[in-house]
Amino acid sequence: MNQIIRTACHEAGHAVVAQMLGYEPRYVTIVANRDSSSHTKFPDPYEVQPTMEKRGKYRDMAVIVRARIMAMMAGREAEDFCLGPLPPDAYGDGDDRYWINLMLKDLYKPPVAFVHEVRLRRMASWLVRRHVAAIVRVAEALIVERTLRKRKLRALCGDPPRPHRRLPPLSDVSAEEIEAVYAKAKAAERELDFS
Repeated sequence: MNQIIRTACHEAGHAVVAQMLGYEPRYVTIVANRDSSSHTKFPDPYEVQPTMEKRGKYRDMAVIVRARIMAMMAGREAEDFCLGPLPPDAYGDGDDRYWINLMLKDLYKPPVAFVHEVRLRRMASWLVRRHVAAIVRVAEALIVERTLRKRKLRALCGDPPRPHRRLPPLSDVSAEEIEAVYAKAKAAERELDFS
């Protein structure tokens, strides 16, 4: 499969899920720079909170950080859902894994963090499935235009939907899932150890 299509789908997953959670990205691009082959520029969480308050919504900082984690997880989830899964070592989302791990460690203590990572990944997967049409629109636009700014993203995604009453089931996290996530987190830490 063409790498540009997979990259566009990955970045579209980040951008659409962030948009739907009220965490509007500044832009999304599949143009490589010196740091990465593509990226979605998220605003700082401290910039998001006042923006939401202006809209009449109050969100605790932990809720905003969890939204960012789900948006970062949505890239790989969109690739898997739209294009089929790859072997675990074939993904280029090591940088996403690194930042997800840091944010999880800020929110939760280690044994609990792995349970929450599984739950947040399920939520991200559910959001990808729910907004797959917007993800495909954004990915197609990225392939043509290479970079999409906030206004174009908003036009392609539409307004964030009203809150949905039914959430996906989250109570049945198995010990095997926690162990698998723990192993991935440790591998990502070793891979990206800057010391």
